[in-house]
Amino acid sequence: MSLCKYHSLLVLVALLGWCLGTAERRAALLRPWPWLGLMVWAGVSSPLWIWNLQHHWASFLFHGGRTLAEHTYNLSGPPLFLLTQLLLLFPTIGILLWASLGPQERTAANPQARQLLRTLALPILVTFTLLSGRMQVLSSWLVPAWWFLLPLAGDWLARRPSPWPQGLAWSRIVTLAVLPPLLSVAALQMRFGVLDQVLPAGVDTSNQLMPAASLRQALKSNPRVWAALGSADLIASRRYELPGFLALALQQHSRATYTSFSGDPRGFTYWQPANGYQGARGVIFALEDPNHPEDRIEWPKEVGPLTPLGSVQLKRGGRPSVRLQFVGFGPLAQPLPGPPSP
Repeated sequence: MSLCKYHSLLVLVALLGWCLGTAERRAALLRPWPWLGLMVWAGVSSPLWIWNLQHHWASFLFHGGRTLAEHTYNLSGPPLFLLTQLLLLFPTIGILLWASLGPQERTAANPQARQLLRTLALPILVTFTLLSGRMQVLSSWLVPAWWFLLPLAGDWLARRPSPWPQGLAWSRIVTLAVLPPLLSVAALQMRFGVLDQVLPAGVDTSNQLMPAASLRQALKSNPRVWAALGSADLIASRRYELPGFLALALQQHSRATYTSFSGDPRGFTYWQPANGYQGARGVIFALEDPNHPEDRIEWPKEVGPLTPLGSVQLKRGGRPSVRLQFVGFGPLAQPLPGPPSP
């Protein structure tokens, strides 16, 4: 988990703090098993440390710099973020998970296990709630905290008197009656866009999730674009998250290298070869703005003259969704700039 989400380090710090909390738990650190577990974690996560050591700790500096990007603190950020979490979890489930953070009941069994779960969840909850006033915090970043609280919530429910109190019984009925249909509609919207006709433009960005088969079919509908992609040495996007969709759609049709020409290229600048792709021919593609399709896309100037190749229209549920624009370039007369200093 440390390889994909750095906030998993909070879990390790919390676990260490819990182990140091009492003399009994500190004694456990004298046994070989905790240190064996630490060695296994260090080995599994070694690509993270080795790469950063070779690149001046670039990814840590990047993510750390995001927390300092804003010079002011938005006081409305944390309460709005928590409200969003409550709605995404579904209110009855969210309230139950929050309630499991409360004081322990004296009759509850395994008090140390309960304390451990709370200790693991709280640093994630507090850290990202506070950071939501400084930067964009994705809703999914709190998922590990909810995982830790789920056993506590289930145990709390299991110890309720039977039959349940009226309010708790009604919350169960509402959850069972409302949540499955809501999840079904959400799944149908992501796959088929069943609500596209009624949702305002730009509210739902799930249409930018391009299934490989649908994207491949759309690309083949434009022979010029399809041929250019098949012969390209380099395929570049205007956003760092888009090349993966094209790579899945093209598969063996193209042996090109992928990169991103954007203000936020992430790791692509570190993956380019020493010659900076000099002499390469390729294709650049970008998403049209669905809210302003008439706006011209700003293509990078450092690649030299561009040749328009056309566009492809993707469909979701039989209706138009996103449109991709393609241009050709090359051969590159000079190397592209290397990775910036962290």
